[in-house]
Formats: sequence, structure tokens, C-alpha cells
Amino acid sequence: MQLDNIDCTKFARLRTFDGYMIGSVLTKTNENRHDNSCVKYEILVNQFNKQAALEIHYGRVLFYFVHEYFGQKNMLAYVEHAYDVKHGLYDLKTFSKFGVHEWISASSIKKCVGFFKIDNFYFILEKPDEFSKDY
Repeated sequence: MQLDNIDCTKFARLRTFDGYMIGSVLTKTNENRHDNSCVKYEILVNQFNKQAALEIHYGRVLFYFVHEYFGQKNMLAYVEHAYDVKHGLYDLKTFSKFGVHEWISASSIKKCVGFFKIDNFYFILEKPDEFSKDY
């Protein structure tokens, strides 16, 4: 699907409840500029009539937009999914290419991460959470 063929108002940035700005590919004008369109997001998946599981994914936000469904407005993000993320030594995560494009709820975006490309691999740079989930 081409981005130009989608007829809607596209947004380049999203402000989270914490006050952080998460960008998208639409904001990228200079290749050497800091890229904050790379995100970590969580999706609730129901597989084979089992109990739903929360899956963690990484991707690059292409743009945001507002979608109205049955009178309720939702902010959605069009994301380019990081394909086949591998966990290596020292919890280092890598992938070699981007995969499918998918629509996700903007509320499922948990934080910005960094993608660092060396040769044919992308390394995911993720700052650890400041507080543990127990608090």
C-alpha cells in the first residue's frame, strides 16, 4: 500500500501522556537528523482460541491519523514492523529487514527506541525502564 494513496489527514508527531514527542517518517527531512520514529509497542493477540497474550513488537511509525468508528474517535499509527527480531548476548536485539505494515492503536506504543544499522543488520537500542513493574 502506498502512503500517497491513503486519503486522510496525516499527523507527523504524537505527544504521549508523559509529555514525550514521538515522531514519524513524515517528520524526517534530513537523513542525519535524530530519528524518533522507531518505537516499541505491545499488541494483545488471541491465538487459536487460547487466552490472549501480550506480544512486544518493534517498528517504525510512518504516520498517525484519527479514525472514527461508531461515533468514537481513535488515534491510530501506521507502522512498518521490524521482521524477525532476534535476542542475542547481553539482551541485544537485532533484525535484518522491515516486514509488513500494520495499523495499531497509538495507545499501544510504549516508548521510543533507536535503530542502528551496521552492514545488513539493525540493532535495537532500548533504554531500560527507570522503575520496575512492581511499583
